[in-house]
Amino acid sequence: MASQDIILAKLNQQQKIAVESTEGPLLVFAGAGSGKTRVITNRIAYLITEKGISPKNILAVTFTKKAAGEMQERVLSLLKELNVGNENTPLIGTFHSIGALFLRNNAKYVGLSPNFSIFDTNDSENLIKDILVEQNIDIKQIKPKAISYFISAAKNEMVSPDTFSHHYGGFLEDITAEIYPLYQKQLLSQNALDFGDLIYLTVKLLSENERVLGKYQDMYPYMMIDEYQDTNTAQYMFAKLLSQKYQNICVVGDDDQGIYGWRGADIKNIQNFEKDFENVKVVKLEQNYRSTGNVISAATAVIQQNTLRVEKALWTEKGSGNCISVYQAND
Repeated sequence: MASQDIILAKLNQQQKIAVESTEGPLLVFAGAGSGKTRVITNRIAYLITEKGISPKNILAVTFTKKAAGEMQERVLSLLKELNVGNENTPLIGTFHSIGALFLRNNAKYVGLSPNFSIFDTNDSENLIKDILVEQNIDIKQIKPKAISYFISAAKNEMVSPDTFSHHYGGFLEDITAEIYPLYQKQLLSQNALDFGDLIYLTVKLLSENERVLGKYQDMYPYMMIDEYQDTNTAQYMFAKLLSQKYQNICVVGDDDQGIYGWRGADIKNIQNFEKDFENVKVVKLEQNYRSTGNVISAATAVIQQNTLRVEKALWTEKGSGNCISVYQAND
């Protein structure tokens, strides 16, 4: 069987369109249970085997380490089936792991050495606690965790220590405005950064250093992002900077499944994708392989109350299934 037949054999018509649309910006609205991971996996294989794109020129980004690992396994398995060697593989990872890679390779431009440490949540809060004590601020009243939250939120929004007070106001925010610059200075002195810096500093690097930006744009002219509805400002800027030269960017997501607004995700990133790029091709994956008709109808009836959503018509071949029952639990 030809490689193209293997890649496309188990796909429905809309999935095939998404896989075969390799040039220019592509927006794939993938409803729940619509096989989006298969589309991304097969699209990577299609780029390599049918379009002759080197795996080294493909970047795929997702949100969790687990999702990235599963995608990597599926890509390697499919490439093996297609008799493609795995000596060169696409770069598949989370925003944070890819940011860490970029920063280690360009550490000198952000004032670090390549062997920098990455502080976890406890490390960050302990450092903030030490700074609060040094500033004679009562840590029983002002919790380090609260200050850490605002610093993290600022980095998600690409707000620097110097401009924090221009964007945030309030009692805790005013204290954070004092601590944030000291915190960043301490991190730098320890050759360390925190989780938020992995994207915040990467975006600063790409936006301020044209040579580094150009290097990565040429290295990864083909880019795919999963769960695009969950991107925050920093992640959005990362994607836009990297893709602005060749614009071969494919984003996959579903504005009906945006649940991370509390951590800075902006649903407008996927809803406004067609405004950010010219000649965007839109594909809607509407066939659901997971749920029965009654479940889909009920979910649709609820989500349709959101007047800002992109219209989608989910359907399934699974039949109506059992009626939905309602269980009301005690408080």
